[in-house]
Amino acid sequence: MKRIKGISFFMTMVFLITGCSLNRNKKNVEVPETRYLSEDSMFCYKDDVHFISAPKASSHDSGISSFDVSYNMIVKDTFAGFAIGDSKGEYGDLIICELGNSGELSELRIKIYSNGSYKETVSPKAVSDEIEADEEKVLFDGISDTEGFYQTYLSIRDGLLEVTVNGSVLSEYSIPSFDLGTVGVYKSRGTSTALVDDIDVTCDGETIFSDDFDGSFINKLYEYNYSDEAQSAFSPYYFKTKEYNNSNALIVSSGFLLSETGADAAPVFKLDFKADIDNTTSAKITMTALGCMEIYLNDVKVTENYFEPGQPVYSDYLSCVSYDVTDLLKEDNTIKVFLFHGFYDRGVGNPESRSPWGDTLAIKGMIELFESEAGNASTKVIPTDSNWKVSTNTQYRYNDIYNGEIIDDRYEPTDADFENVEIDNVNQAYLNSDVIPLGDCSVKASKECSYTSVSEPQKGHFVYDFGNNSAGTASIDLSQISDEVKPGQVVTLRYGEVLNADNMTNADGDDGTIFTQNLLSARATDYYVFGADKSKKVSFDHTYHGFRYVEVIGLDDPLPQDAIKKIVLSAFDDKSMSGTFCSSNDLMNAYYECSINSLSSNIMCVPTDCPQRDERLGWAGDAQIVSGFSMYQFNGKEYYEQYLRALRSMQNADGSIPDIGAYKDFFGGHSCWGDAITVIAWNHYLHYADKKVLEDNYEAMTVWADYLIGLEDHDELINTGGYGDHLAIQTTDSTLLDTAWTYHSLDIVTQVSEILGYDSKYQNYEDEKARIKKAWQDKYIREDYSVEAGILYSEYESETAYALGIAFDIFPDEIKEMAASRLNLLAEYSGYVFGPGYAGMGYLLPVLAEYGYVDTAVKIITNIEPGGLCNPLHMGMTTLPEEITAFRMNDDGTYYLSGSLNHAAFSSVSEFFYTSLLGIQPDKEAPGFEHFYLKPCIYEGGNVSGSYKCKYGTINISWDAAAKKLSCSIPDGTTCTLVLPGGEVIELETGSYDYNW
Repeated sequence: MKRIKGISFFMTMVFLITGCSLNRNKKNVEVPETRYLSEDSMFCYKDDVHFISAPKASSHDSGISSFDVSYNMIVKDTFAGFAIGDSKGEYGDLIICELGNSGELSELRIKIYSNGSYKETVSPKAVSDEIEADEEKVLFDGISDTEGFYQTYLSIRDGLLEVTVNGSVLSEYSIPSFDLGTVGVYKSRGTSTALVDDIDVTCDGETIFSDDFDGSFINKLYEYNYSDEAQSAFSPYYFKTKEYNNSNALIVSSGFLLSETGADAAPVFKLDFKADIDNTTSAKITMTALGCMEIYLNDVKVTENYFEPGQPVYSDYLSCVSYDVTDLLKEDNTIKVFLFHGFYDRGVGNPESRSPWGDTLAIKGMIELFESEAGNASTKVIPTDSNWKVSTNTQYRYNDIYNGEIIDDRYEPTDADFENVEIDNVNQAYLNSDVIPLGDCSVKASKECSYTSVSEPQKGHFVYDFGNNSAGTASIDLSQISDEVKPGQVVTLRYGEVLNADNMTNADGDDGTIFTQNLLSARATDYYVFGADKSKKVSFDHTYHGFRYVEVIGLDDPLPQDAIKKIVLSAFDDKSMSGTFCSSNDLMNAYYECSINSLSSNIMCVPTDCPQRDERLGWAGDAQIVSGFSMYQFNGKEYYEQYLRALRSMQNADGSIPDIGAYKDFFGGHSCWGDAITVIAWNHYLHYADKKVLEDNYEAMTVWADYLIGLEDHDELINTGGYGDHLAIQTTDSTLLDTAWTYHSLDIVTQVSEILGYDSKYQNYEDEKARIKKAWQDKYIREDYSVEAGILYSEYESETAYALGIAFDIFPDEIKEMAASRLNLLAEYSGYVFGPGYAGMGYLLPVLAEYGYVDTAVKIITNIEPGGLCNPLHMGMTTLPEEITAFRMNDDGTYYLSGSLNHAAFSSVSEFFYTSLLGIQPDKEAPGFEHFYLKPCIYEGGNVSGSYKCKYGTINISWDAAAKKLSCSIPDGTTCTLVLPGGEVIELETGSYDYNW
């Protein structure tokens, strides 16, 4: 039986409001009362529907609370930590002994982590007047050689820690008492590394944990239970070593490496129920969750979607999903719901900034059976309540958005493993939360890819190249594995965007192996443990990675091409594609394709910055700057409505908008990021003509505008203390930027006030606009301006400053042409390097093209030299990096590789293809492309074609500069103003047209 996709929001509302069946053969039945109440797209559950959760797992306490630890730490010009903790591992209680140096003196800090997050730094008590200490650290002269070698001894006695380094007792600390359950290392977020060697943990003289990383090790804290021979006390987990003093030492890189502890297995909830199959006209499951869930009815997965019900602002509202399961229903039924961490308490920031919404996963919902007998309709409701059972003896032993997933097919719950659920044992605020339908915003598998090549850079390490970098996961067809495998055998999958190379100065492995330094603390590693069934397909569906390459360890032979697949994930897929672009310039086409790849990789439950490292957060600045291109390329109507809901629900009392949407801890109020509330809503209105999005967000927009106005200084200029022109090659004054962006938001709010009929507010914001515009002009525009000398004072000149001044209509009309000419000169002077960062990257090329410098714009976007937009493509990238200077070349041919290699931000540049080269532009007086403009900017020798699908149909346009020919088609129900090269203006109605100029 095929899997059933989620029913549309429209059909959900039909069910909820009318109780109607999808079975067209049964009509004219009395409509029963639904178990939902629907009002303003919100659901309220009846009192008999409860949150259900699994009982808290018992800890595997060792009974060891007093013990001694010795190890050698080698750390230079950075800091690294040794970790000891309880049996909950990374998400339990941990003590980190951090050592390091950044100058002549060394430093010691003791940090406490709890539930995966940094909690506090413990104040030391120095044991000697010769040792300097403050509230957080001990300073000491303890580097015994140039490598930064620290022989360290820790004595833990029931809540008291004593630290000895290189033979000197440094300090004592009061720490929480705990039973030892795990040992390991931790390093704060960054790219530097350290080494640890010769770990030895003893209790009453007995060694309970040790590892010299040369083959001698002991681990009595947790029993190794795999068929492969253990290689370390840290087996079966992957780690790297490096030779030091003729032996191997553990490499300490960003994040945690801890010895194995008890599993954090995903619970499965189960209920058996009966259905009157003859009289049931339809069946529906509706669920919400604290976490992400996977629902099976009669052993069939009810949706192909991932991470449902999404990533809401849990403190303000929950999301729910509904599925039509009529075709899956039987007389005797079993529903199973697997529950994963999702974005509730994982994937919520790196360990220093991690901000979980809670610590108890739960589900809440119901099955509705719509029945009709003898013309009478009724609804049988099966809620989540005490009748359900739960087990944690599942194959899903661990799941984490950043770190990966462990699937062990030796586990499968039997009936005896199921126990009673806990009822409403969650934060009480959740019991009365608003519940919002997720709608058509789910993450989907947009495609499956086979690898293009496989290599073996190290024996037993097979590296599969899938050709393109993207967000996704992997699946393996076990039936195609030629190796003789046995239950308990471990296969490790590591993910990366690029491979290490001999000429990469910051390579973190041998040539041809996976490069993972830029993942920071994200481990991005999946593990599969074989069970008895060797015929199934396994996929790691409860995490995701940003990758082109997968390194598989644990098999003797490479997998056949059909045996391992890359599953590309995004909330946008081919069905939601709304735009196309193609030109005669291969570099522009490549940049456009890379833009699509990077955009779709970061359209997950919320629009993210990157898909690979320990971040993947809903940064508002990234979302705002790409929203224009995104809405040309894909139909993002519902998707951006959900994101705007997240932003406004988190708006601070002072009016500031968060820098990150759907993130628990508020910080924000910064220009370009907070302006997402105005810019995304306005782009949405222009593309989809839905006035409701303006109504829904109007209050948030105006309060944001008022917040900005309140930041004015004595010159009536604004500085929000934010990120400036983030990641720009050129520097732009932050007050110039923030004032310009404030003006832009005020301009949008003014227009929205007029559209919605708020006349007094319209006039108020018009006045504020005029005042801020004058202040900007007075401060930054030279009195003796000229194209040669500059329009702006020299200290304020940059491509971003000119682009924003023109695009936002801040320059006086009479000098815009001169400003554009000066901008063109700056581009020429720079060698067509792309100067702007986040604040200006979407505006430079369109401004140049609008004012007649389209050839300059094309030179910028096709520049393959360092600092050029196409330089990363020239270096082999298939996505756009966080920094356009990601490849930092040296004169000897070596290079340093920096940052994320799949960031959404630079996709924003590709809006230029639609608005300038194709010239497809909305008309704010007739939004949704009811009337639109075609104003193509023609570059020398160019040949361009493309389309945009609006709600009326598809707009097509193509032109050939050499032939001086243009063709276009206007969909039914629309009109168009065509501006031909040379300036001729033609009004068009529905039809197809050909012109020469």
